[in-house]
Amino acid sequence: MMPRLDARERLARAQDVALGSGTIDEDVKRDLQEELTNRARGPRRAKAATRRDIAGAGIGIRVSPPKAEPGNG
Repeated sequence: MMPRLDARERLARAQDVALGSGTIDEDVKRDLQEELTNRARGPRRAKAATRRDIAGAGIGIRVSPPKAEPGNG
């Protein structure tokens, strides 16, 4: 695993140098900047499941009426 990690890091360093020095094609530069921006943002957050999604997975949901709190009635 370490040789693969080392190779990835070396490629990333070479891309950084090429990007910073301006010796890279505009298309490749745009792709690299987009990839770096996406990685900097982090993973996208998954949307919360709706009742329809949960029911579609075969999970039943029972909704109880809210309990009355003492002193609010």
